[in-house]
Amino acid sequence: MTTYVEVSRALVRAGYLSEADVDAAAKVLAHALTTADANKKKAAALDDEAHQHDMIAQAADLITDDEAISDYQDEGVQVQTIEAAEKQLAADEAVIAGICSEAAAALLQAGLIEAANVDAAAGVIKKVV
Repeated sequence: MTTYVEVSRALVRAGYLSEADVDAAAKVLAHALTTADANKKKAAALDDEAHQHDMIAQAADLITDDEAISDYQDEGVQVQTIEAAEKQLAADEAVIAGICSEAAAALLQAGLIEAANVDAAAGVIKKVV
């Protein structure tokens, strides 16, 4: 599990945070990323991501079965299932990206990063967390 100090150090390596601000940033990130709302949203998104990956795997298996028996009508239904699951995965990723954007905004509000770097910092946070 990544610590908030490690996330802060990743922001330093990316050039968005000074080394002197690592501890302060870790405290801000700990608060921003562990609020009840953020935890609830992230847990729900991660649970749903796992479910969607299962749905995709099951549908892919059924496509293989359908192809084996030349049942192309059912194959089309499975393709639609996969497409819907992929859309939901994108929505889940957007929820997680939103949480990371809020964390970067908290760093901005604390005066630890510059406004021009908020989106890039959010990207770094998302990669590391």
